[in-house]
Amino acid sequence: MPLIMGILAQAAAAPGPTPGAAAYDLLETEILTGTTASVTFSSLNSTYGADYQHLQIRYVIRNDNSNPYSESSLQFNSEGSPNYARHAIIGNGSSITVGGVANDGPIMLYTGSAGNTATANSFGAGVVDILDAFETTKYKTIRNLAGRIVGGGEDRVALSSGVWKNTAAVTTLTLDQVIGSNFLTGSRFSLYGLKAA
Repeated sequence: MPLIMGILAQAAAAPGPTPGAAAYDLLETEILTGTTASVTFSSLNSTYGADYQHLQIRYVIRNDNSNPYSESSLQFNSEGSPNYARHAIIGNGSSITVGGVANDGPIMLYTGSAGNTATANSFGAGVVDILDAFETTKYKTIRNLAGRIVGGGEDRVALSSGVWKNTAAVTTLTLDQVIGSNFLTGSRFSLYGLKAA
């Protein structure tokens, strides 16, 4: 048997989970074939609550706003009351903007969605993590990393986070187009789950 050196030998001998055990599983994907104002993932607790601890949404989006950019909101369990808080850092290559809101409606995600006047066929992209989605003893927190390259001086990268101040298990997640009125054809939303350790 050949000798396994260094870190490979350590990894082979070490106890613990098998490689890939902490990987995200693809649960659902929606690719838009027309325009829509919002996208909802539903029945989450009953479908995934027994097997998964955290959720993640990976998105590639474009909207029909006349601006070259737009943002989206994330709503938990159809709750629209000012029971959310958020903060963000947004950079455009030459300056940084920071901000936050303590009590507001659904969490604003700085998704970097490209508007319909942006460079043709350009989309914003990002990843939002929903931590401890089905835990009933803590508030739900999110973190979001997104960016867009749309031209016209409107390129952005953003890191944002937020909290839904409710201990209920997550049953629905709704992404809603905020400034623009609709997500456009070709926008893609994929829901992933991470199993408990």
